[in-house]
Order: sequence, then C-alpha cells, then structure tokens
Amino acid sequence: MIPSSVPPHPPGAVRLEPGTGGLVLHLAGEVDSATVARWDRDRPGVDGRPQGAVVAVDASAAAFLNSAGVALLVRETESHRRAGGRPELRNPSRAVLQVLRLTGVAGLFDVVAD
Repeated sequence: MIPSSVPPHPPGAVRLEPGTGGLVLHLAGEVDSATVARWDRDRPGVDGRPQGAVVAVDASAAAFLNSAGVALLVRETESHRRAGGRPELRNPSRAVLQVLRLTGVAGLFDVVAD
C-alpha cells in the first residue's frame, strides 16, 4: 500500500474566549466524537467556567464536524437562544455548513462570512 500524500486533518480542538456580548466558541480541525468527549471532560467546572452565554461559534478553522460536533454547537448556544438571541456561525467551511444543513440545525444560526 502506498501512503497518501495528503496529510490527515488535524485533531480537533474546542475553546471558549470572551467576545462582544458573550462568549465565542472556537472550533479547529476535526470536531468529532473524540474532540467532544475531550471538551466535555476538560471544560472548566462551574467555579472556573467563563461566565455568560455562547453568542457565536467561530468555525473558520474547523475541517470536519460530525453529529457529536453538531450536538455540541446546539448545546453550547442553547442559553443564548433561550434568552431570545440568535448565535452567529462565523466563517464555516462548505463541509461544516453542509452538515449543519443536513441535520436541520443551520437555521439556528446566523451565518457570517468575513
């Protein structure tokens, strides 16, 4: 077997940062079940947790998103929607946007491209 010359997508990562009006969830690499499991395990607890709602998702560095990643986006932005807000989805790749459309959750976000 000849090895592929195309490198695999980088492992996924998720992080939170303060943003205007709330928190921004940043996605990178392959946001799959393993990435979401690491996020759920390592996310700071109540005492160390950033305060506020997730008002935006920056997907500019995400190469892949599976159903676990979709569930993460819906879950992390739920409090903002409950408060009457509509979270932004910033710079999603075509592949990420397609997954959100196929799963029926793209309508939960305002898609913003810079």
